[in-house]
Amino acid sequence: MIAQLGQAQNLTLQVSGGAGGVPAGATAVVLNVTVTQATAFSHLTVYPADTSRPLASNINFVSGDTRPNAVTVRLSPDGKIKLYNHAGATHVIADVAGWYDSNASGGNRYNPKDPTRILDTRNGTGSVSGPLAGGEANTLTFQMPGAVVPAEATAVVLNATVTQPTASSFLTLYPADASSRPTASNLNFVAGQTVPNLVTVKLSPLGQIKIYNHLGSTHVILDVAGWYGATGQLFHSVTPWRLLDTRNGTGGPLGAMSELSLTVTGVGGLPASNVPAVVVNATVTLPSAASFLTLFPSDTSRPNASNLNYVAGLTVANLAITKVGPDGKIKIYNHLGSTHVIVDAAGWFGP
Repeated sequence: MIAQLGQAQNLTLQVSGGAGGVPAGATAVVLNVTVTQATAFSHLTVYPADTSRPLASNINFVSGDTRPNAVTVRLSPDGKIKLYNHAGATHVIADVAGWYDSNASGGNRYNPKDPTRILDTRNGTGSVSGPLAGGEANTLTFQMPGAVVPAEATAVVLNATVTQPTASSFLTLYPADASSRPTASNLNFVAGQTVPNLVTVKLSPLGQIKIYNHLGSTHVILDVAGWYGATGQLFHSVTPWRLLDTRNGTGGPLGAMSELSLTVTGVGGLPASNVPAVVVNATVTLPSAASFLTLFPSDTSRPNASNLNYVAGLTVANLAITKVGPDGKIKIYNHLGSTHVIVDAAGWFGP
């Protein structure tokens, strides 16, 4: 499709059966979806082609914006999804990162972790100091720390953030043993912007990835959410379901240095127990200050990690895979100012 996706329009996309290497038996797909050259303030919703459009959004954007977000979405029985644009028009780019099927004896399984920061070029975390310069010659080869991501891991799930970039650019994360850099991007940003995105990336046999910045320079932050290997949890998709919207009377905006506990089990198609991790799309809207949001298990202390970074007045969404506490809850923390928070369930990991 060459034309932009127009106002209140749906695009039906065939995913399985060869597109991006997704086989006919796939039940869900992991995509990096990007909107660009948007003409109006709007949102994009990605959902299975065999269901009605849910009350959920995956990307929120303004006119002229280029904005990515990771999306995990169930496929219809014939392997299709729909993409809906609410207002104006926008180009849409979808890059395949992986897929799930119902074969419990094959593929790789997910192992959730408490969020753990492994790279922050601002302070030398991960033994890398200073911003990442643009261009192929400056591509960073990064070794996953064995204390966080074990040697048997085949892929890792990261919340990747860029901050203080000096130019409009993009970031691509890919396996260190790839024969060439892929054409896909994981984060798109402009000078001065702080942008996060959830990234699932295959690891080289040595447990390494490469990080490429196209232009200018930018600081890069990586927080591990989990990893895939021969053993672990299976993915179970659900039709997107709204778990929380503080705008509709459920407590009002989340204040500065405040936490809220959110029950994620027993609702929205998720079982009441045996849910080690949940996949949600988290959105902040009408924030009063530059801040960040952190999602984490209810039975742990707040980690040194973030899921969304935003400035006053901006609406920002990001996919998060979060461990669930024994009480079936996760916690959501806002650092500064106040902001409304919206959480939509996309699926869960478990037996």
